[in-house]
Amino acid sequence: MQIINKEASSRTFTHTWYLYPISVILIVFLWIWGFQAFHQPSAHQRINIFIGASVKNSTFTKVIQKNYEREKLREISINYALPSEALYRTKLELHQTQSDILVLPKITVNEYKEYYSNYFIEYDAKTKENYFQTSYQYYGFEGHDIGILFKNKGEDNQYNTYMTFYDDDYYLLITKASTNTGTIFNDKNGEFDNALTIVKYLLGDLNG
Repeated sequence: MQIINKEASSRTFTHTWYLYPISVILIVFLWIWGFQAFHQPSAHQRINIFIGASVKNSTFTKVIQKNYEREKLREISINYALPSEALYRTKLELHQTQSDILVLPKITVNEYKEYYSNYFIEYDAKTKENYFQTSYQYYGFEGHDIGILFKNKGEDNQYNTYMTFYDDDYYLLITKASTNTGTIFNDKNGEFDNALTIVKYLLGDLNG
């Protein structure tokens, strides 16, 4: 009986040997996937910014991140294109639905102002009271403030070190696609407000 069992086991192994390396590979794959999933930033820990300029150096994002707790903000991604570039419009339309913050020249904001309610949040009285100064210069359309002045045309600011701007005024806008706008939309407790706080930070001294 023992000989028969050994022979049966040998035959079984001969026909199913490939299952063993497959199992090992599967276990390793699941471990790697689980590790990455656990360490991957959530949507609330990640901020995407689209800039209508040519970014020469994005290290300013590290300056921003160092002022935040890691669990609140773990990643900032930057996408950009100058309005004079052929793919500018395509990139902009993509990032209107994928980014949290847009940094756009006035010429572009002018094109979208009539449709602002489809794309951008409004800096209303409550939002200004909680996050922004009334002394900021806002881009207004029919009584609605949809952008905050980031840079005056022809003037340098601390970001000229990092990017080349189009010859125009620039505004900071927050998209309705963002999940980081605190109580403005679905976050009842206001915990996830990175988009608002980063806009506020970008308006200040980059060195903190």
